[in-house]
Amino acid sequence: MKKILILAAALVGLTATAQQPGAQKRPLKPVQVPVHKMAPVSAKDFSYAMGVLQADGVRQFVTQQGGVKAENMPQVVEALTANYTPEETARIEADAARAMGLRVAEINKTRLLPQMNEQATGDAEAKYLDLDIYNAALADALSGKKMAYDADSAMHIINQQMEYQKETYRKQNEDYLTNNAKAEGWKTTPSGLQYRVLTQGTGPMPADTSKVEVNYEGRLINGKVFDSSYKRGQSASFPVNGVIKGWQEALKMMPEGSKWELAIPQEIGYGERGTQGIPAYSTLLFTVELLKANVK
Repeated sequence: MKKILILAAALVGLTATAQQPGAQKRPLKPVQVPVHKMAPVSAKDFSYAMGVLQADGVRQFVTQQGGVKAENMPQVVEALTANYTPEETARIEADAARAMGLRVAEINKTRLLPQMNEQATGDAEAKYLDLDIYNAALADALSGKKMAYDADSAMHIINQQMEYQKETYRKQNEDYLTNNAKAEGWKTTPSGLQYRVLTQGTGPMPADTSKVEVNYEGRLINGKVFDSSYKRGQSASFPVNGVIKGWQEALKMMPEGSKWELAIPQEIGYGERGTQGIPAYSTLLFTVELLKANVK
């Protein structure tokens, strides 16, 4: 800052001289600015400062990667600052390995089990995957023991069940649409879109290029809600041509102020691949309120 001020003062002086009538022109001399001399910090200060700056990163690592709870941070600090013998270090590493095994067991029970059941049967609460058998096989594989199946055979078994479930689910969704088309008040368009009018609005209808504002809730045929603006407590706005085909078709038929129910076949939904939270071949059931047909 001092260097900048010195340069500024010198420039102001030169400008004032040049503007004086009859001033004699003199060659300008470069302004000499003193250079600050850098001094090193002490190794002690540097080391402590580095520890301060690394603390947040270490805390995040041990809590997120290591699964350490906040109340157990004193044990982390104790281990960090202790001077262990090789024997003590070996014991601590063994304890850490057991703790990691417990962590994996918890993940298997609380997260993997419902996920695998849902993928294999369509029901996260199903009693299909036997956790004891799964853990026994996992233990054999990790221990290098002889296993009943090699990896290729295991993959074949898993794929067979997944394909069976996918085909079963596809048939369930087709049957749902067949029965729903016969229900009172439902209409079916040539694309297969099914809709039922709950409230018919009187406002304008959106076009392909319109941006609409809606409230909605989306469900699967088993009743699972996968998305809901009602639950978020906030309506959603988006361009008509930016959503799945089933939504596009329905929106362009809905006058502003309408509330409809939709049953969207997978062909004009998320298809054979599905998306996050929505399995392949899913029929999408929506309640949709068109609040505004043209959002500016």
